[in-house]
Amino acid sequence: MSSLHKNGEYRESNTRVERLTLIEHWKNPVLSLMKNNSPIIDGVFEIFLTTNSINEKVKTLKNKEEYSYCQVPVIQVVDAIFSQTCKGLSIHGLAPEELYITKTDLRPIQDQADTIVTFMAVAAERLTKEDALSRLSEKEFYMLGSIPEKLNPKEDLYEFDTVTVEDHSFVKLFITKDHARENNDRNFEISKYTLSQLVEFFRGHYGLAFEPKEEYTISYQSEEL
Repeated sequence: MSSLHKNGEYRESNTRVERLTLIEHWKNPVLSLMKNNSPIIDGVFEIFLTTNSINEKVKTLKNKEEYSYCQVPVIQVVDAIFSQTCKGLSIHGLAPEELYITKTDLRPIQDQADTIVTFMAVAAERLTKEDALSRLSEKEFYMLGSIPEKLNPKEDLYEFDTVTVEDHSFVKLFITKDHARENNDRNFEISKYTLSQLVEFFRGHYGLAFEPKEEYTISYQSEEL
């Protein structure tokens, strides 16, 4: 896909969202270039992964006093692109050439980014767990195993993967299929369901634990669903 560049021409993506693995590197710090304290310059969010790459960029700038830069995590960059008027993302320092991807071509990771931002808001006590559950009800999550026709405590351990914390059992859920695959030690089939489907089936029987190994992990006991 393409986006309108500042000179009136349409600028095409020269990379794919899968190659960038932005969600997998959600907490990595990057340098963001700002003009008059705005990170979106001529409709583009521009980030730098190395000191050399931003130094090279600074050499090309006119009116340097208008520019500054700050360090931000990747997830904050992605969230800003979707929540503000922005055409795309420019990345320096990942490859010999500048990489550019349009906002449209970033759309496949929007739900995943929204979910991480929501979980981070809960962790920072800016959002209640109840509100997060409602906000994410139609988001899809990956499960190790699949929802059985009916629950059977003696057979459930063969149907799906769980984690037990203080005598409470939680079904493990993941934002991306790659995360699920990395945590699939027992080689379950990986299935995808909306949160509302999972809540409806497991309420009163199992809790839900989202991304148990990540900093933004959040869990709900069965009675909280």
